[in-house]
Amino acid sequence: MFLPLTVHGEDVIIDYYNKDVVFPNRNDDSDFDMEKATNIAVWLKAEGFLDNMEVENVDSENAWH
Repeated sequence: MFLPLTVHGEDVIIDYYNKDVVFPNRNDDSDFDMEKATNIAVWLKAEGFLDNMEVENVDSENAWH
């Protein structure tokens, strides 16, 4: 199951099957804003979108595993 969202102007796809959060428009690490990704993760967690998912690391292709 996939849930596409736009959060703070960033496209985000939550892949509940693989327990990943993907930023599909951020394939180039030089364009990826880690602070913004962290803020999005905090918001997603606070709103319950990431229930039953552990946040391990952040990168531009697969943000959480």
